[in-house]
Amino acid sequence: MSDKKLAVVKLMHMDGDVEDCELVFLDSHEYIEMVVTSKVFGRSKWTGSDAFHTLELFRNSIEPKGWKVLCNGSRKDSYPSGMCRDMGRGFKVYIHDKNDITSCPQLVETFEFAESLHVGTVKEQYDYWKEWLNHKSSHSGYIAKWLFEAKKRLKLLMSH
Repeated sequence: MSDKKLAVVKLMHMDGDVEDCELVFLDSHEYIEMVVTSKVFGRSKWTGSDAFHTLELFRNSIEPKGWKVLCNGSRKDSYPSGMCRDMGRGFKVYIHDKNDITSCPQLVETFEFAESLHVGTVKEQYDYWKEWLNHKSSHSGYIAKWLFEAKKRLKLLMSH
């Protein structure tokens, strides 16, 4: 038995044309099939490990033609965690801020509308995510080292 979900997203061409696009998701619990229906691309099917993966596959096919999908899952600064992909089946993503490593990333619906200025290519999105991970881990190491040193100083103060 499979679960069915529906989303309507906007497609935007580089010349400014905007079209509605219907996405129907069939979740077999082993994979997700996304059926795309739009005036521009007609009807097509994409199968992936989760909803985010099917979106990536679709985006890879339309980006060379000058189109992008205006949704959170296409934002340059969004990417799902492993748990979002496994437990949430890719229907939620995190918005990551490289400039604010102290706050938790914001969890949002993958297929909710996103402004065009936030949307990038699949490669830009992946590169941003990798950079965010590297940035976060480099600062996490610094913070962990600082905490370790602070504990040592505190122990010294307490022993005197």
